[in-house]
Amino acid sequence: MSGWFGIRGIGSLFSLLFVLQAGLDGSAAQTLVSLTLWAVAMSLVFHGLTARSLLQGDGARLAA
Repeated sequence: MSGWFGIRGIGSLFSLLFVLQAGLDGSAAQTLVSLTLWAVAMSLVFHGLTARSLLQGDGARLAA
C-alpha cells in the first residue's frame, strides 16, 4: 500500500479516517472525503506521468 499511495497518500487517508472516527459527519464529512480522495488520485496521476521522465533525467545527469 505504501508503494502505491506513497507516504503522503497514506498519511492523508489515515488523517481522514481519524477525523471520521472522531465523529465528523454530514456534509462536512462528505466534502472532506471527496477532497481527500481527489487529492490522492491526482497525486497518483501526476506521479505516474512525471516519475519516468524525472528518473531518466537523473540517470543522465548522474552518468555525466
